[in-house]
Amino acid sequence: MNIKISQLQAKPFSVKGSLKNLKKTYTVLLDMAKLEADSEQQLGVEGLEAILKFENKLTEYLTDILKLSVKQQDSIEELEQNEVVEIVQYVAMRLMGMSDENITDSITNSVEDTGLVIPEAE
Repeated sequence: MNIKISQLQAKPFSVKGSLKNLKKTYTVLLDMAKLEADSEQQLGVEGLEAILKFENKLTEYLTDILKLSVKQQDSIEELEQNEVVEIVQYVAMRLMGMSDENITDSITNSVEDTGLVIPEAE
């Protein structure tokens, strides 16, 4: 499947929807859920270590799944945290079988459920 990540390159990445990649996807999503569940605890040393470990896992996941070059890995490191998380979520949704249209609809529905307004495209 083709996955377009404009922050990293103009042409889409070719990603295999293999069981191996799906397992990696579920693992990173599980890590994300665990960190979110634990976020109510104090940061402290353990909390900061967990966050750093998680950030490294996000980068490793994208590097592994998208077969990123060193230059692209550096580009990931220069993005804001929320951008990296959004990219990981997008790649995960694509690997779990969602189309770009399904993802857009999902995001739109989730935003509408919260009462937020999505700005119209220019």
